[in-house]
Amino acid sequence: MVKTYLGVDVGTTGVKASIFDREGNLKSQSYVPSARYHPEPGLTEQKPAEMLTETMRAIQEAVGSLGDGKVTAMAIDGQMAGLMAIDKNWEATTHYDSWLDTRCGDQIEEMNRYKRDVIRQSGSAPGFFFGPKLLWWKEEKPDIYNKTAKFIEPSVFIAGKFAGLKAESAFIDYTYIHFTNLSDNKNRSWSDELCARFDVDMDKLPRIISPTAVIGFLTREYASKMGLQPGLPIAAGCGDTAAGLLGAGLVIPGESVDTAGTASVLTFCSTEFRPDVEKEAMLSCRSVIDGCWYSLAYINGGGLCIEWFAEAFGDSSAKKETIFRELNEKAAEVPVGSDGIIFCPHYAGRNFPYEPNLKGSWAGLNWRHKKEHLYRSVLEGIAFEYRHYVNNFKRLYPDTGLGCIKTIGGGSKSPLFCQIKADCMRVPYAVLPEREFGTLGSALIAAASVGDITDLGKRVLEINKTVEILEPNEKNARLYDDYFKDYEETINGLINIFNKREEQRHHI
Repeated sequence: MVKTYLGVDVGTTGVKASIFDREGNLKSQSYVPSARYHPEPGLTEQKPAEMLTETMRAIQEAVGSLGDGKVTAMAIDGQMAGLMAIDKNWEATTHYDSWLDTRCGDQIEEMNRYKRDVIRQSGSAPGFFFGPKLLWWKEEKPDIYNKTAKFIEPSVFIAGKFAGLKAESAFIDYTYIHFTNLSDNKNRSWSDELCARFDVDMDKLPRIISPTAVIGFLTREYASKMGLQPGLPIAAGCGDTAAGLLGAGLVIPGESVDTAGTASVLTFCSTEFRPDVEKEAMLSCRSVIDGCWYSLAYINGGGLCIEWFAEAFGDSSAKKETIFRELNEKAAEVPVGSDGIIFCPHYAGRNFPYEPNLKGSWAGLNWRHKKEHLYRSVLEGIAFEYRHYVNNFKRLYPDTGLGCIKTIGGGSKSPLFCQIKADCMRVPYAVLPEREFGTLGSALIAAASVGDITDLGKRVLEINKTVEILEPNEKNARLYDDYFKDYEETINGLINIFNKREEQRHHI
């Protein structure tokens, strides 16, 4: 019987469960949508018990349609920047405080008093991340904080439930720790200095381990509910972005991956930890493969801007695929630069550099503009922000040449979107075969955790072959050179406007 490996992605909008063999061939998959709650503007929550149930359903469906094959091991990846908490018996004491939730603004400002030290050690400036969120619970909900045994991530919560763990076995793998703002990332440990500075009880932090470490074995109770064998090894897994980057084969310095999903993420591969202390415009974080580093930045909900536009302006009676096809076809006829429209994609504030008051905006509208102009401007706004990231990577790594950009995620299915980004950044775009890169990365981690893969880097390069390369169009690239300057000036002006508005609001 063929050995197979289960990879699970506990994402923002849903849970994916996929089963692969060692060669990366997909054997079975399923998807279960997730519930998100917005009790007030700026707040985004998920319920851990619902996330657990959604994951079990996804796994059960994937296993049920597997056919021939035996699941040998499993790994779970998940959302990276938020947090939740458990008591000593591994019961949730909080909701999942999502990376889209902005309530910890005051705590970000508190950590920003020592921003350079935080960046230097963790690799990331404070944002709507684990560290500020932990401080929010400590300061705003002390009763809950005091009864919390460990602060963890949703994928860890689910893996621990499956393995029957208690809080003393809580863990976090090292691909997450830049987002904690409390780590000594270079040395794969918690920072005594930062934890002391922000009065964080280190006993409430989980141990830091490798993604391929086996954290436990599937209990009989959960095995029977999902159609799996009890005793199945469970690997620690990793963050969802790290899983997708591994699955896409980002292991060569200078190459990059555009994860065109819910968060529009652009990631560059390197061999050194170089935190962006000067500009605060890039994260420096660990790959699943030890010794390999990523510099990345993302638009907080960039892909949601595209989804929002389709829902707000598309034909509500049509299927989503039809809406996007029609939008892309019409937008392809719009001139480069969207006939003068500039779009700001920062609906949830800007993270790189941190500008929490910035909001989504259009500038340059006139009566000639139609829906397709607005849609193209959304795509171009994301591309312009990506060019901002490219410029910062070149600044941090002038000794590393920039290679092609591999693209994955829902946005990679749009040739127009890929070409716009290739033109705007003057970098070839490599379209990879359509597959579930995140769950593939997790499945390969599962295989490595039981010794069935000994060289993850080599294996992912063997699996991933480019389908198509889109070269930059020189004429369009020259036009985008000028439009990018307009974009930067517009963003800077909007930052001033929204910062003043926030100051006025505090004085009322």
